[in-house]
Amino acid sequence: MWNSFLTYALTPLVMGEILYPKPTRHERLIRGYEIRELYCRMRWLKKAGLDETSLIIKLHYKEKSRDGF
Repeated sequence: MWNSFLTYALTPLVMGEILYPKPTRHERLIRGYEIRELYCRMRWLKKAGLDETSLIIKLHYKEKSRDGF
């Protein structure tokens, strides 16, 4: 009985780790850098007169994909 209960209770936790592993420290640092870079770029472009946030985000990621980042 305990074996089946533990399997039933722990399966979602184990599957969650397999399907959606936590990002490594390096991956979190890269993601944080991208968010800060995008935020600074949005501030700069808004000061320059471009207020459309979704357009800024599209431009940012289009350049990132072109550079192969």
